[in-house]
Amino acid sequence: MSHKYYRFILALSLLSVLAAAIILLVTRHHGVGLSPDSVGYIATARNMANGLGAVTFDGKPLIYHPPLYPAILGAIYFIFGADPLASAHVVNAALMGVITFLSGLLFLEHLKPHTALIFVGITSVVVSIPITYVTLWAWTEPLFICFTLFTMIFSESYLKEGSLRFLIALSLCIALSCLTRYIGVILILTGAISIFLFRKDLLELKIKHLFIFLIISFLPIGAWMTRNYILSGYVLGYRGPSNYSLWENLFLTLKVITFWYLPNPNDIFNGPIISKAVEYQRVILTIFVAFIGLIALHITQRTKNLVKVILWENRFLLLYLSAYVLFLVISSTTTAYDQISSRLLSPVYVPLTILIFVFAAKILLPYMNQSFPLKGSHNFLILLIILLLTYPITKTTLLFSSAISDGLGFRSKAWVNNETISYLLRNKGVTPQHKIYTNSPYALYALANINAEPIPQKTPYNSPLKINDIHGLRGRWPEEEAALLVWFDDIGRDYLFSIEELSFVADLQLIARLRDGSIYTIKRRDHHDELRG
Repeated sequence: MSHKYYRFILALSLLSVLAAAIILLVTRHHGVGLSPDSVGYIATARNMANGLGAVTFDGKPLIYHPPLYPAILGAIYFIFGADPLASAHVVNAALMGVITFLSGLLFLEHLKPHTALIFVGITSVVVSIPITYVTLWAWTEPLFICFTLFTMIFSESYLKEGSLRFLIALSLCIALSCLTRYIGVILILTGAISIFLFRKDLLELKIKHLFIFLIISFLPIGAWMTRNYILSGYVLGYRGPSNYSLWENLFLTLKVITFWYLPNPNDIFNGPIISKAVEYQRVILTIFVAFIGLIALHITQRTKNLVKVILWENRFLLLYLSAYVLFLVISSTTTAYDQISSRLLSPVYVPLTILIFVFAAKILLPYMNQSFPLKGSHNFLILLIILLLTYPITKTTLLFSSAISDGLGFRSKAWVNNETISYLLRNKGVTPQHKIYTNSPYALYALANINAEPIPQKTPYNSPLKINDIHGLRGRWPEEEAALLVWFDDIGRDYLFSIEELSFVADLQLIARLRDGSIYTIKRRDHHDELRG
């Protein structure tokens, strides 16, 4: 390999270390953000390290998520004694560095010899809204993104050479991605299609490679799903039908992806510098759209042929991007889980950005060189992209500032200083004698190391399906003669019953009213008790 390549790898390594250092610095004080999913991962990691297996903080088996991310945190805890809550931000910082490095290799593969554009592209990943956002939380997305990028790298090598070693590497990466997030099964489909359609081998060899690929990539997640079914009766855990229509999910997808690259006119930005950056964005966007329009008006046969070549060269990226987004939109329409957001779409950011840069380098730039006699089209395009990057830079800067000053999720100052939590920690004699119910068992576990049961649900999460009627709970909840209810005011969970509704089925006696919550003793009402209005 040339000295130029080694210089590139050295520069990419330094940039990757810088990206990791930024995440490490931002999360140094408060740690990574904790959401309900995060708390489940942390608890599972602790239980794995302590030999209890893949169970969450409530002692129930881990079903709704694959095991790899908590297993990694648990292994670190077991080997080095670093609690997952403490090690998660180091793991995330390392993953950010790996994402940056792998993205750089992909940009090099798809954009050479446009060296300047390659480094601008890598920079766009370092300052990107979705990648930086997910690496600030104890979520599975950063690890999943790493495996998808490895998959893309090995798929390029396999499609070029057809080597068995690259096929095995590709299969292993996809297997690990499935053990990180269930949506990784899309990579199994993408890989199978690529092996069968994109390689010009004999049919017998294709079938052999496809068989090897499916065995390696599907066997681990297949075993995990079988275990899920044996333990719970569900392959991926029970979820109700979705609240969101197909059109709503399509709109959300487009809105989120647009938000990554372009300023939202409805956003409220504080400060003259950021406001000015948004104004520049609008001007730059107008220029960019004008160029696209000119290209569309002057498409030639040569351009059409060039587009076909580019589509073929980037076939795996396009297939993965299309399959992932399509699967996410359809599954979000049929099944209830988190609303489509930057988090769920973050695994498509790098391939989508690479394709945008490929378009700019191989279609837009040649058109500019042919249509305008002015020199410096390449430098002008780079300047245009750099100016476009002012928007994600301003957004990630605000995110970093918030994470540094206040923390995120259950690690934020508001939760760390929560009066209801503080009361429970000061009055530990209140809790051991009662079973505890709450509208946020995740907060109690994360902040007070208290295991609690969730209050009854009206519907599944993000689903219109009614699973409980408040009158049907009369005489059945709580199961104990007496229990404790810890109620947090700032938890917006409309799928749970409210305090007023629970008072119909249980006698609530206030123990303490705090600024951000309340604590009650609760006693089950019998069927013959008169309903309280």
